Amino acid sequence: MTDLTDDELVQQAATEIGTWPHGPLELVLRPQSAFSLAAVLQLALRHPGLTGEPHRIAVTALAHIRAFFEPCPAVQEMLRRGDDPEHDR
Repeated sequence: MTDLTDDELVQQAATEIGTWPHGPLELVLRPQSAFSLAAVLQLALRHPGLTGEPHRIAVTALAHIRAFFEPCPAVQEMLRRGDDPEHDR
């Protein structure tokens, strides 16, 4: 595989993913991991190159994480602030 060009590698990966016979990948995350993933997704969503399906997946995953933490007002506020680049440190 190391001899493939970037375009050839992308095409091969797309073929492998498209024909994967083992069903969907299900993730189970501890709350701390879910919160960390939310932070990574918020940063990724700021990148102008994140478009199309990857963008939709990130938005959907973040929405699920927000819903999971719905009863936690401090966490909700941190997630809200995480949407705002002014709060980056």
